[in-house]
Amino acid sequence: MNEPHEWQRSVLSLVMPDAVVRHLATSIVERVEKEGFLVSYCRPLEVAPERLDALFETQLRRTDEAYRFRLLDRLFAFGPVIGLVYEDVSDSPEPAHERLMRIKGATDPRDAAPGTLRRDFGGINAMLNLVHIADQPAQSALEAELLFGPDEVAQDRPPRGSAEHGTDRESALSLLRMLETAPRESRSFDDVLAGHRARVLSACWTQLSAAARSAAAAALDGGALSEIGIGARIADGLCGAEAHPAYYLLRADWQPGHQALPERELLKALAGLGLPRDRWAELVLLTSACFAPIRWSGER
Repeated sequence: MNEPHEWQRSVLSLVMPDAVVRHLATSIVERVEKEGFLVSYCRPLEVAPERLDALFETQLRRTDEAYRFRLLDRLFAFGPVIGLVYEDVSDSPEPAHERLMRIKGATDPRDAAPGTLRRDFGGINAMLNLVHIADQPAQSALEAELLFGPDEVAQDRPPRGSAEHGTDRESALSLLRMLETAPRESRSFDDVLAGHRARVLSACWTQLSAAARSAAAAALDGGALSEIGIGARIADGLCGAEAHPAYYLLRADWQPGHQALPERELLKALAGLGLPRDRWAELVLLTSACFAPIRWSGER
Protein backbone atom coordinates (compact mmCIF):
# COMPACT_ATOMS: atom_id res chain seq x y z
CA MET A 1 0.00 0.00 0.00
CA ASN A 2 1.31 3.45 -0.90
CA GLU A 3 1.55 5.84 1.99
CA PRO A 4 -1.81 7.64 1.99
CA HIS A 5 -1.55 11.42 2.07
CA GLU A 6 -4.82 11.67 4.03
CA TRP A 7 -3.24 9.88 7.01
CA GLN A 8 -0.12 12.03 7.30
CA ARG A 9 -1.59 14.00 10.21
CA SER A 10 -4.09 11.40 11.49
CA VAL A 11 -2.98 8.53 13.74
CA LEU A 12 -4.85 5.35 14.63
CA SER A 13 -4.68 4.43 18.33
CA LEU A 14 -6.24 1.87 20.64
CA VAL A 15 -6.83 2.38 24.34
CA MET A 16 -6.48 -1.16 25.62
CA PRO A 17 -8.67 -2.97 28.18
CA ASP A 18 -5.98 -2.80 30.89
CA ALA A 19 -6.04 1.01 30.67
CA VAL A 20 -9.84 1.05 30.75
CA VAL A 21 -10.18 -1.19 33.81
CA ARG A 22 -7.51 0.84 35.63
CA HIS A 23 -9.44 4.08 34.89
CA LEU A 24 -6.51 5.50 32.93
CA ALA A 25 -8.21 5.97 29.57
CA THR A 26 -9.43 9.54 30.12
CA SER A 27 -6.07 10.63 31.53
CA ILE A 28 -4.21 9.06 28.60
CA VAL A 29 -6.39 10.83 26.04
CA GLU A 30 -6.05 14.12 27.90
CA ARG A 31 -2.25 13.75 27.95
CA VAL A 32 -2.17 13.06 24.19
CA GLU A 33 -4.35 16.09 23.51
CA LYS A 34 -2.01 18.28 25.56
CA GLU A 35 0.73 17.22 23.16
CA GLY A 36 -1.09 18.78 20.22
CA PHE A 37 -3.42 16.02 19.06
CA LEU A 38 -7.22 16.06 19.08
CA VAL A 39 -9.62 13.12 18.96
CA SER A 40 -11.32 13.22 15.58
CA TYR A 41 -13.05 9.82 15.77
CA CYS A 42 -13.81 7.30 18.52
CA ARG A 43 -15.60 3.99 18.70
CA PRO A 44 -15.68 1.07 21.13
CA LEU A 45 -14.59 -2.12 19.40
CA GLU A 46 -15.10 -5.85 19.58
CA VAL A 47 -12.15 -7.50 17.89
CA ALA A 48 -12.45 -11.17 16.93
CA PRO A 49 -9.34 -13.41 17.04
CA GLU A 50 -9.09 -13.64 13.24
CA ARG A 51 -9.02 -9.84 12.99
CA LEU A 52 -6.34 -9.76 15.66
CA ASP A 53 -4.18 -12.03 13.51
CA ALA A 54 -4.53 -9.60 10.62
CA LEU A 55 -3.92 -6.60 12.87
CA PHE A 56 -0.75 -7.98 14.44
CA GLU A 57 0.46 -10.00 11.44
CA THR A 58 3.92 -8.43 11.48
CA GLN A 59 4.58 -9.30 15.12
CA LEU A 60 3.29 -12.82 14.61
CA ARG A 61 5.66 -13.33 11.67
CA ARG A 62 8.67 -12.03 13.58
CA THR A 63 8.52 -14.45 16.51
CA ASP A 64 9.15 -18.18 16.68
CA GLU A 65 6.86 -18.26 19.73
CA ALA A 66 3.69 -16.98 18.13
CA TYR A 67 1.62 -18.85 20.71
CA ARG A 68 2.45 -16.03 23.10
CA PHE A 69 0.38 -13.70 20.98
CA ARG A 70 -2.68 -15.84 21.65
CA LEU A 71 -2.62 -13.94 24.92
CA LEU A 72 -3.86 -11.04 22.79
CA ASP A 73 -7.15 -12.92 22.45
CA ARG A 74 -7.49 -12.95 26.22
CA LEU A 75 -6.55 -9.26 26.51
CA PHE A 76 -9.00 -8.10 23.84
CA ALA A 77 -11.73 -10.28 25.36
CA PHE A 78 -11.09 -8.88 28.84
CA GLY A 79 -12.99 -5.66 28.34
CA PRO A 80 -13.68 -2.71 26.07
CA VAL A 81 -11.14 -1.68 23.46
CA ILE A 82 -11.49 1.96 22.43
CA GLY A 83 -10.53 2.78 18.86
CA LEU A 84 -9.41 6.36 18.32
CA VAL A 85 -8.15 8.53 15.51
CA TYR A 86 -6.11 11.53 16.62
CA GLU A 87 -5.52 14.52 14.35
CA ASP A 88 -2.24 16.38 14.76
CA VAL A 89 -3.23 20.04 15.19
CA SER A 90 0.20 21.22 16.30
CA ASP A 91 2.76 23.11 14.27
CA SER A 92 5.48 20.57 15.08
CA PRO A 93 7.73 19.69 12.13
CA GLU A 94 8.06 16.13 13.48
CA PRO A 95 5.81 13.67 11.58
CA ALA A 96 2.63 12.94 13.54
CA HIS A 97 3.16 9.18 13.80
CA GLU A 98 6.77 9.52 14.94
CA ARG A 99 5.82 12.09 17.55
CA LEU A 100 2.96 10.07 18.98
CA MET A 101 5.08 6.90 19.00
CA ARG A 102 7.68 8.81 21.03
CA ILE A 103 5.00 10.05 23.44
CA LYS A 104 3.71 6.48 23.82
CA GLY A 105 7.06 5.04 24.93
CA ALA A 106 8.81 1.69 24.40
CA THR A 107 6.79 -1.51 24.00
CA ASP A 108 8.28 -2.87 27.20
CA PRO A 109 7.37 -0.39 29.97
CA ARG A 110 10.67 -1.21 31.68
CA ASP A 111 12.41 0.54 28.78
CA ALA A 112 9.98 3.46 28.51
CA ALA A 113 11.43 6.88 29.34
CA PRO A 114 9.95 9.16 32.00
CA GLY A 115 7.38 11.44 30.40
CA THR A 116 5.97 8.72 28.15
CA LEU A 117 2.52 7.20 28.55
CA ARG A 118 3.71 3.70 29.33
CA ARG A 119 6.16 4.92 31.94
CA ASP A 120 4.08 7.60 33.62
CA PHE A 121 0.87 5.57 33.77
CA GLY A 122 2.65 2.36 34.76
CA GLY A 123 2.32 -0.41 32.20
CA ILE A 124 2.35 -3.88 33.76
CA ASN A 125 4.40 -5.66 31.07
CA ALA A 126 5.01 -5.61 27.32
CA MET A 127 1.47 -6.83 26.65
CA LEU A 128 -0.42 -4.93 29.35
CA ASN A 129 1.11 -1.67 28.18
CA LEU A 130 -2.02 0.48 27.99
CA VAL A 131 -2.09 1.79 24.42
CA HIS A 132 -1.41 0.85 20.82
CA ILE A 133 -0.30 3.40 18.24
CA ALA A 134 0.09 2.72 14.51
CA ASP A 135 3.67 3.52 13.57
CA GLN A 136 3.19 5.07 10.12
CA PRO A 137 0.43 6.52 7.93
CA ALA A 138 0.03 3.37 5.83
CA GLN A 139 -0.34 1.30 8.99
CA SER A 140 -2.98 3.66 10.37
CA ALA A 141 -4.97 3.31 7.15
CA LEU A 142 -4.69 -0.49 7.16
CA GLU A 143 -5.58 -0.91 10.83
CA ALA A 144 -8.47 1.57 10.63
CA GLU A 145 -10.00 -0.34 7.74
CA LEU A 146 -9.62 -3.64 9.64
CA LEU A 147 -11.10 -2.23 12.85
CA PHE A 148 -13.73 0.24 11.67
CA GLY A 149 -14.65 -1.30 8.32
CA PRO A 150 -14.18 -0.04 4.75
CA ASP A 151 -17.31 2.10 4.88
CA GLU A 152 -15.77 4.26 7.61
CA VAL A 153 -12.36 4.49 5.93
CA ALA A 154 -13.37 4.90 2.31
CA GLN A 155 -10.52 5.58 -0.15
CA ASP A 156 -7.94 5.57 2.63
CA ARG A 157 -9.39 8.66 4.26
CA PRO A 158 -9.40 8.90 8.05
CA PRO A 159 -12.90 8.60 9.50
CA ARG A 160 -14.45 11.72 10.96
CA GLY A 161 -16.62 11.52 14.06
CA SER A 162 -20.17 12.74 14.25
CA ALA A 163 -22.34 13.66 17.21
CA GLU A 164 -25.25 11.87 15.54
CA HIS A 165 -23.44 8.53 15.65
CA GLY A 166 -21.64 9.14 18.95
CA THR A 167 -18.20 9.03 17.37
CA ASP A 168 -17.09 12.66 17.80
CA ARG A 169 -14.68 14.03 20.42
CA GLU A 170 -17.31 15.01 22.99
CA SER A 171 -18.97 11.59 22.70
CA ALA A 172 -15.55 9.99 23.13
CA LEU A 173 -14.84 11.83 26.38
CA SER A 174 -18.33 10.99 27.68
CA LEU A 175 -17.83 7.31 26.80
CA LEU A 176 -14.53 7.17 28.69
CA ARG A 177 -16.09 8.78 31.76
CA MET A 178 -18.96 6.28 31.59
CA LEU A 179 -16.52 3.38 31.53
CA GLU A 180 -14.79 4.78 34.60
CA THR A 181 -17.89 4.38 36.74
CA ALA A 182 -17.12 0.64 36.90
CA PRO A 183 -14.96 -0.60 39.79
CA ARG A 184 -11.36 0.53 39.35
CA GLU A 185 -8.55 -2.02 39.21
CA SER A 186 -5.42 -0.76 40.96
CA ARG A 187 -3.40 -3.93 41.56
CA SER A 188 0.13 -4.11 40.17
CA PHE A 189 1.94 -7.36 39.38
CA ASP A 190 3.30 -7.59 42.93
CA ASP A 191 -0.14 -6.91 44.39
CA VAL A 192 -1.69 -9.57 42.17
CA LEU A 193 0.91 -12.23 42.94
CA ALA A 194 0.85 -11.58 46.70
CA GLY A 195 -2.96 -11.63 46.72
CA HIS A 196 -3.07 -14.78 44.61
CA ARG A 197 -0.73 -16.61 46.97
CA ALA A 198 -2.63 -15.34 50.02
CA ARG A 199 -5.92 -16.68 48.60
CA VAL A 200 -4.33 -20.05 47.88
CA LEU A 201 -2.74 -20.23 51.33
CA SER A 202 -6.02 -19.38 53.01
CA ALA A 203 -7.72 -22.22 51.15
CA CYS A 204 -5.18 -24.82 52.28
CA TRP A 205 -4.10 -23.36 55.63
CA THR A 206 -4.87 -26.42 57.74
CA GLN A 207 -3.03 -28.68 55.27
CA LEU A 208 0.23 -26.80 55.78
CA SER A 209 2.88 -27.84 58.27
CA ALA A 210 3.49 -25.56 61.25
CA ALA A 211 6.80 -24.47 59.70
CA ALA A 212 5.09 -23.62 56.38
CA ARG A 213 2.40 -21.58 58.17
CA SER A 214 5.10 -19.67 60.04
CA ALA A 215 6.97 -19.02 56.80
CA ALA A 216 3.75 -17.80 55.14
CA ALA A 217 2.93 -15.49 58.05
CA ALA A 218 6.47 -14.09 58.08
CA ALA A 219 6.33 -13.46 54.31
CA LEU A 220 2.99 -11.68 54.70
CA ASP A 221 4.24 -9.50 57.56
CA GLY A 222 7.43 -8.68 55.67
CA GLY A 223 5.68 -7.86 52.40
CA ALA A 224 7.49 -10.76 50.74
CA LEU A 225 4.60 -12.87 49.41
CA SER A 226 5.39 -11.78 45.85
CA GLU A 227 9.09 -12.64 46.04
CA ILE A 228 10.54 -15.25 43.72
CA GLY A 229 10.90 -18.63 45.44
CA ILE A 230 8.84 -17.89 48.56
CA GLY A 231 5.85 -19.86 47.27
CA ALA A 232 8.00 -22.88 46.52
CA ARG A 233 9.44 -22.90 50.05
CA ILE A 234 5.95 -22.77 51.55
CA ALA A 235 4.58 -25.40 49.12
CA ASP A 236 7.10 -27.93 50.39
CA GLY A 237 5.16 -27.94 53.67
CA LEU A 238 1.86 -29.01 52.06
CA CYS A 239 0.32 -32.32 53.04
CA GLY A 240 0.34 -34.49 49.95
CA ALA A 241 2.98 -32.29 48.30
CA GLU A 242 2.65 -32.47 44.50
CA ALA A 243 -0.75 -34.17 44.68
CA HIS A 244 -2.27 -31.16 46.43
CA PRO A 245 -4.03 -28.69 44.08
CA ALA A 246 -2.26 -25.78 45.80
CA TYR A 247 1.24 -27.15 45.25
CA TYR A 248 1.98 -25.81 41.77
CA LEU A 249 -0.14 -22.72 42.33
CA LEU A 250 2.19 -21.73 45.15
CA ARG A 251 5.38 -22.68 43.34
CA ALA A 252 4.63 -20.59 40.25
CA ASP A 253 6.47 -17.25 40.15
CA TRP A 254 4.81 -16.09 36.89
CA GLN A 255 7.86 -14.49 35.29
CA PRO A 256 9.99 -15.53 32.28
CA GLY A 257 12.55 -18.13 33.28
CA HIS A 258 10.54 -19.18 36.33
CA GLN A 259 7.74 -21.63 36.91
CA ALA A 260 4.24 -20.85 35.69
CA LEU A 261 1.09 -22.78 34.80
CA PRO A 262 -0.82 -22.99 31.53
CA GLU A 263 -4.21 -21.31 31.71
CA ARG A 264 -6.12 -24.60 31.83
CA GLU A 265 -4.02 -25.90 34.72
CA LEU A 266 -4.33 -22.60 36.58
CA LEU A 267 -8.13 -22.64 36.35
CA LYS A 268 -8.32 -26.34 37.24
CA ALA A 269 -6.19 -25.88 40.37
CA LEU A 270 -8.20 -22.84 41.50
CA ALA A 271 -11.43 -24.79 41.05
CA GLY A 272 -9.92 -27.69 43.00
CA LEU A 273 -9.47 -25.35 45.94
CA GLY A 274 -12.97 -23.89 45.56
CA LEU A 275 -11.59 -20.44 44.75
CA PRO A 276 -13.57 -18.05 42.52
CA ARG A 277 -12.00 -16.69 39.37
CA ASP A 278 -10.22 -13.33 39.41
CA ARG A 279 -10.00 -12.25 35.77
CA TRP A 280 -7.57 -9.37 36.34
CA ALA A 281 -5.22 -11.60 38.33
CA GLU A 282 -5.39 -14.29 35.64
CA LEU A 283 -4.59 -11.75 32.90
CA VAL A 284 -1.66 -10.25 34.82
CA LEU A 285 -0.15 -13.61 35.80
CA LEU A 286 -0.54 -15.31 32.42
CA THR A 287 0.91 -12.40 30.45
CA SER A 288 3.73 -11.81 32.95
CA ALA A 289 4.80 -15.44 32.62
CA CYS A 290 5.78 -14.60 29.01
CA PHE A 291 6.57 -10.87 29.24
CA ALA A 292 8.60 -9.73 32.23
CA PRO A 293 6.51 -7.57 34.57
CA ILE A 294 7.44 -4.21 35.99
CA ARG A 295 8.48 -4.39 39.64
CA TRP A 296 8.17 -0.67 40.30
CA SER A 297 9.17 -0.89 43.98
CA GLY A 298 8.23 2.65 44.78
CA GLU A 299 8.28 5.75 42.61
CA ARG A 300 7.94 5.41 38.83
